Amino acid sequence: MTNNRKLIIHIGSHKTGTSSIQHTLFQNRATLRKQGFTLFNQDPNGKERKSGNAITWIKFRLNRKHRIEGRIRKKLPAALGTINGNVIISAETFSWVFDGREIDRFKTNLSAYFDDIEIIAYIRRQDLQTVSHYQQASKYGAFVAARFYGGESRALPSYKKHFQKYLNYHHRLGLWADAFGEKNLCMRIFEPDRLQNGDAVDDFFDAVGLIVETTPVRKNESSGYQKTKVGHLISQQEFSLPVWRALIKHLDNTGILLPSRDEATNYYAHFKANNELLNRRFSLTNEPNLFNSNFNMYPATANDRWTESSANSAIQNLLRGVKSHSPFDKGEIEFLKKCAEKLKVGDVKSSRKLLSILEKYSPETEFFVHAKTSVKSRIKAYLRK
Repeated sequence: MTNNRKLIIHIGSHKTGTSSIQHTLFQNRATLRKQGFTLFNQDPNGKERKSGNAITWIKFRLNRKHRIEGRIRKKLPAALGTINGNVIISAETFSWVFDGREIDRFKTNLSAYFDDIEIIAYIRRQDLQTVSHYQQASKYGAFVAARFYGGESRALPSYKKHFQKYLNYHHRLGLWADAFGEKNLCMRIFEPDRLQNGDAVDDFFDAVGLIVETTPVRKNESSGYQKTKVGHLISQQEFSLPVWRALIKHLDNTGILLPSRDEATNYYAHFKANNELLNRRFSLTNEPNLFNSNFNMYPATANDRWTESSANSAIQNLLRGVKSHSPFDKGEIEFLKKCAEKLKVGDVKSSRKLLSILEKYSPETEFFVHAKTSVKSRIKAYLRK
């Protein structure tokens, strides 16, 4: 019994205003409820996500070719179905689902709870999409994008056949249209002159027919030249978040990595024919090309190669981060301080010595020689004295 309920699924393509849309959804939860919609923004454990997304409902695995892809958690349809009235869900991780059978099952299970299901997705010209998305892959925690594109320290990764899984919109979004019906898939072109008021947030709510009262301040969170290039290199290693933050802390964040105009044009050529097929199927535009064909935003020569000067600057800033990082985290220091206080009862001299060591290695001071020594081994070494 579905009672004519509606579900809106936002396949939040990366780097197409998705985070801003999700933040707006979260800030306007009360306004949405007045219009009969509830935002689904909880984790599988029931915890609310203040980011407004539902990304954790898609899990990741490596396929037989060791390529990463998403799987929709089986309990998601039922979780959506438990909410009264109409529901809206947004997750960029839907973009990593490449298996048509997976999407078919998702649709079948959702139909037990919803009569009307609308899918909305934004598409961006593939060279621009990749440059922006790949820059994001240089950040901590972006393991999916980093694994998908590889670890090249360039503005645009070398084209690989499996990129079609994500960037061939005709195939990827066609799978959703096959499952849910073409008329239920709303596809929007992510270009300023194609968006409502030139803005993705305004365009999204216009497309789904909902009104919001407040919109978040847009923030440009893109990384600069040095932070992006070094970030790609660091992402190939396994560092904890505190170490990662220390390493990038002093890196310069100005400038932007860009491929050459020819590199971008050649990269885009891998997807152009399928874009034409997409437009033919969904009639997205009457223009001869699906996307704007202007590549003048790129320089004649790529600016993503190290020079002697830029490499030296990056190394110096990286070493500053290494030098400033503490071998102890704050929790460990607080624990050892308590131990030192208790040690005062039986051995005041040892207590003072331990406190002096902690002062030397506090997070606000520098380390160099002892950075690779574990907390446990340092304590044992001290106790042996």
